[in-house]
Formats: sequence, structure tokens, C-alpha cells
Amino acid sequence: MATISEVKTKISGRSRLNRFRVNLPTPTGTVEEVMIKASALPGRTTESIEVKHKGATIKLGGDPKYNDWKVEVYGEDYAEYQKFFNWMDLVGETVLNTRGDPLTYKVDGVKVEQLGTQNEVISTAWLYGVFPTDVGDISYDHEQGELVKFEVTFSLDSIRFEAGA
Repeated sequence: MATISEVKTKISGRSRLNRFRVNLPTPTGTVEEVMIKASALPGRTTESIEVKHKGATIKLGGDPKYNDWKVEVYGEDYAEYQKFFNWMDLVGETVLNTRGDPLTYKVDGVKVEQLGTQNEVISTAWLYGVFPTDVGDISYDHEQGELVKFEVTFSLDSIRFEAGA
């Protein structure tokens, strides 16, 4: 049986779930390091397709689908909040009831980096075909002295992973 010291030695330098960094390209071409309080990499499902063959039902792999990516964003003022609202206007604007072209509102190369204890990049997840589908509420509260905090939900087309250096 391993001692606590041996276990600590084996896990030191590994990733921690509270150590990550997000770089988010925007439709305007700028890349920003967004202050994210919390995030989770989205899962992926593959639906099955049932095919009848000689009296039997065979299941084949169908279309892959990625879950939505949700983040909780920090901001010092409404500037961060407004950026996401402006981005959503590119998807669909509500006053003139216009719909945008996916080539103008989807972005590729969203980078979510998992960091080690020395801020080294352990692994990187690249998200493609990303656009916001929901910008959450900002809650006002006299009791709290926190920064502006809100959730943003993104839709995405795919994820690719790369190991760190």
C-alpha cells in the first residue's frame, strides 16, 4: 500500500480543475483572454441509427453531436456583457428581425488550456464553429460586492485536443 508521501509525489505537477485559461476569438478577429469563473468542456454523443437487415436490427454509428459549452464570465463593467450581446446580434438581430450568415458569426480556434501547478500548459482543447446561443442575466444584489458575473452558452461544431509541451 502506498503512503501519503508517495501519492503526493506521483500527483504533484498534475493538472487541477481550477487552473485553466480561455482565449476566445471574436467575429471581429480580435482574440481575448476572457476572465472565466467556471467552465466545463462539453461532452459528445453519437446517436445510433437502426438498420433492418435480414430480420435483425443492426445499430450503426450516426451523427456525432456536441453538447453546448457553458461558461461563467467575470467583468468589471458591462463591456464584457455587451460584447456577447453584440455577437448575438450577428446571429439574429431582434429589432429588424434579420438573421446573420454563419460565416460571419461562427468562430474557430477557441482555446481552452488546462494548466499545471507551474502554469505550464498540460493540454489544449480547440473548439470550432462556436457562437453564443444564450447570454444570461446579471443579478443585482446590495449584499454582494462582487464583480459583474453572467453565464454564456455557446453552440459548437467540433472539439480537437492537443497535448501540452
